[in-house]
Parts: sequence; C-alpha cells; structure tokens
Amino acid sequence: MKWLFKLVAKFLFKLFYRVEVSGLENYHDAKKTGKPILIISNHVSLLDGPLLDLFIPGETSFMVDRSHTKKWYERFLLSMSHFFTVDVHSPYAAKHMIEELKKGKQCMIFPEGRITTTGGLMKVYEGTGMVADKTGAAVLSVNIGGAVYSKFSYLDGTKFAFVKLFWFPKITIHIQPYSEIKLKKGLKGAKKHLFYKEAVSNLLRDAGYYATVKERTIFASLIAAKNSYHAKDICIEDINDAQLSLKKLTQASVILGKALQKNLQDEKRVGLMLPNVTGMPATFFSLQAYGYVPAMINFTAGLAAIESACETAELKTVVTSKKFVEAFEIEELIEALSKKVNILYLEDVRTQINLVSKLAGLVKSPKCLPGFNKQSSSEAVVLFTSGSEGMPKGVVLSHQNVVSNIEQINSMLNLLPTERIFNALPTFHCFGLTAGMLWPILKGAKVFMYPSPVHYAVVPEMVYQTNAKLIFGTDTFYSGYARKADPYDFYSIKALVAGAERLRPETRELYASKYRQAIYEGYGVTETTPVLSVNIPTAFKDGSVGQFVPAVEHRLEPVPGITEGGRLFVK
Repeated sequence: MKWLFKLVAKFLFKLFYRVEVSGLENYHDAKKTGKPILIISNHVSLLDGPLLDLFIPGETSFMVDRSHTKKWYERFLLSMSHFFTVDVHSPYAAKHMIEELKKGKQCMIFPEGRITTTGGLMKVYEGTGMVADKTGAAVLSVNIGGAVYSKFSYLDGTKFAFVKLFWFPKITIHIQPYSEIKLKKGLKGAKKHLFYKEAVSNLLRDAGYYATVKERTIFASLIAAKNSYHAKDICIEDINDAQLSLKKLTQASVILGKALQKNLQDEKRVGLMLPNVTGMPATFFSLQAYGYVPAMINFTAGLAAIESACETAELKTVVTSKKFVEAFEIEELIEALSKKVNILYLEDVRTQINLVSKLAGLVKSPKCLPGFNKQSSSEAVVLFTSGSEGMPKGVVLSHQNVVSNIEQINSMLNLLPTERIFNALPTFHCFGLTAGMLWPILKGAKVFMYPSPVHYAVVPEMVYQTNAKLIFGTDTFYSGYARKADPYDFYSIKALVAGAERLRPETRELYASKYRQAIYEGYGVTETTPVLSVNIPTAFKDGSVGQFVPAVEHRLEPVPGITEGGRLFVK
C-alpha cells in the first residue's frame, strides 16, 4: 500500500508541478561514504516534506513535532513515511535525531524549524549543526525552488509577506555535494553555537545560489524572468510616470534593438549615456538583445574623462537622449564629444520605427537574437573606474559575472516579486547597474528609477510615496537624506544597504534612533560586479561589511607594517 501510494503521488507531482531534480549524483556520492546521511533543506511550503520523501532516494526518517500529528490528514500522510515524533522545543529533540543517525538511518531536518514567511532563508537553529558534528554524518544541503509561489506556502499575506500564488507552479529540487560539519578546536559556549549556526546557514545559502545560477546571457536571463514571473506586471517605473512590464520590456528590446542595429551595424561596444529613467533599461536590454556591449558613460566625469573612456573602450558611437541632454544642461559637453565619436539620439532612432517594424518585432522570437545565444563568458558590459592618475580605467564584465552576482545578492537579500527597489544610484556605477537596476528586473520584482541620489529632500519623499522595500546608497547619501527626511519616510523599508564607502558609526546610530532602521553595510569592487559581502538581518555585525556571498574563494595575506587586516585576494 505504501509503495503504491508513493508511486501515484510521485506521478501526480511530476504531472502537475513539473518537478525537476538536479544533483542526484551528489546523493549517490554521499551514500558511497557509508556514513549516515543528514538532509537539510530550506522550508518554503507544506509540500516540502512530501517532495523530499518522494524525490530523494532511500528511506528518509523525518523528525516531526507532536503538534503536527493530531489532524486526520496529517496522520494519513505521515503513515506513508518514516518518522519519529518529538517536542521540537525540548532540548532532547536533537538527541532523538542523533540516535536515529547513529543507527545508520537517513534523516531529514528543516533547520529553520518553520515555513518561511519572507520567501527567503529565516533564522537557522544551531541544533542541526550539532547533530551533524556529533554523528559525523554526510550532510546533503537541498534547495526547493518554486514551491514558495504555491498555494501551500505562507506568502498569502495572512502571516507576513504577500505574493501572487498558484496551485501548480513549477518546482525544482537541487542537491548540493555532501559536506561534513566538524567543530573547530577550542570553541565553547556562544562561539560554539555560532559556529554550528553559521555552518548550516552557509550550506543552505550555497544551495540556494547553485540551484538558481545558470550559464546564460543577460538578455537570456530577461527572457527567463518574463517566462517565470508575472510578465504583465509593472517592473520598471520612473519619475515621469513611465512604466514597463517584463513583457513590454522584452518587446521594446526587440523592436528598439533592431532600429539601433541599423545605425550601429557591426560595432562591438556602444557608449550608453542616460540617467535613471525607464529609457535606460529599455536601451540597455535593446543593445544586449542584438549582441552589442554597452559601455556605461559617466556623464558627470567631465569631457577629458569621457573622451578617455571612449578611447579606452574603442567606441565609435554614444547613445543618448536629446531630452536628457537638455534637462541636465550638458549641451556643450555633447557638442565637444561629437568631434570624437558619433552621437546617436534615441529620439532620432524612434522616428525610424514604423508600424511594420513594430509588427515584425512582436512576432520575432527573442530566442533567435544574437544576445540570447552568445556565450555566457563573452563580454556583457564595460564600466569605468577612476585610475591612479585620474583617467578612467575600463573594466570588462562577462554575462556570467553579472548573472552570477545577481544570484549571489539574491541568496543574501531575498527579493519577492511584489517588492520594489528604489534606485537613485547611477547605472554608470556597478552598484547602481547590477544591484539597483538588473537585480529587481531579472528576479521579477520592481524598480523605481530616480535620476539623482543627491536630491536629499526629494529621495526620502519618493521612497515614502513608492512604498519601497530596499534602498541602496552610500554614507554620504544617507547622511544627506537624514538631514531632510521625516521620521516616517522609511516606514516601508526592510533594508537600507550601504556600500562604496565606509559607513560612519554616527550615520548608523542616527538611522537606528531617528528612523528605527538598520543600515546593512556591504563591500564590493567593480571587478567583482560588484558585491563581495554584505550584512543581512540573520548575520549582522556593526562596523563590518558582513559575510562573503556564496561561491567566493578568498585569501588574506599579511602586509608589512599593518597589524590589523591584510591584503585580500578573491576569486
């Protein structure tokens, strides 16, 4: 009876949820060690237990809280699985799991101890790490994707966060290579508990990253986002009340990109000089769609620096907008620059788009475009950093650099499709481009594009009006906002993220006391696209730049004359 029930249940899950499992070879590798297997997983819905029981080989013993065995359907479902009941609030709960593992059984724990109400990883209990250490188990970290958007998740708005839910979203299960958790010598008390907690948290974060990162281009990632999220929902807004959905953004990329191609011909890199308005992502993705490499021009840098950047990137054309040039009063700069490169105005390009062009763009498959099929290791974007002698140095980032860093950011600061980022950071800086613009778009969320971070009175008011959930800034900008903002302006914020310069203690303390908000400081450089580390609500330390994002190898070497810190190498 039990085997038949599981066979039918597995068939139905595959039929309705299109369940895909990756990393099964890692399970078999763990099995070959002869060690007991401890499976740990994120907990996103009521479907998680049955999913793991049905799609991970072997007989898995589940630790079940006694309070979840009282209803008839709970008892029926549990009768089809191997389980043992405990009081999860009892200090002896871990002891029961240790006993089961020492018998050689394959066991499973949800380290969070509850279903997420944020969509991301919540508080992790250190008991899981202690169990793994005491038993020498091979730990298999699993990530369940997609089930968080099912009707069986807790994101229906009744418990905390809200997103649109479906009866049958596509579900993925990813299994990481097995690990072992061994306590470092000398750790006791609180340090021991912290070690266990961080070890398990890092395994779950890594599983989330490797489950989602793909080898594909930025434009292919846009198409994947359109197909995975709500394509008709607004994803980009700006101060001019212009809006774009993922569907409209894709269509604009195909149609505008074709018109740009007629003007650019076989150029490889193209300068892009636009402020934070909807036209920026539309033009950026239009260039990406047809295989061009946008070079993000800092229009505040001055003529000499811009000319140097154009020469460094070997640019023949810079795309900009007449409206932008007039609004920012840079006519003289553009006139001087036009003597070195061709200036292509978007207003002129749009006059070349007729009804036939639009219809052709609507029927053309984005998957046929050059930007979809390029190698993920190929050039994606050029950014410029200040050189030691004042002239900008070009940094070439690949598609894989950008796409993987977005997944690294998302594994640390989860972003839901209903949430809005307020981005006033210019996209000619890597922080503003990757985290501020591309992250929300490619993860199905929303971004409000604002043209200047130094409008200290306006930005807090716009954050309030847009109900933004996240803001990116620097210590300088946050200090400016604090001088003008009303204490209620940041009521909707779940994370203020700071980077680019050191966050002063007085700025952090001001936001904590006046706005009841923590500022999560991070660190990155343009060459790493840029985020390397960031503080998060579940791993936060004042005065630090947080923990490394997943998949970063690092080494710290001593520097003569420096007693604290050293030279950091990352890969």
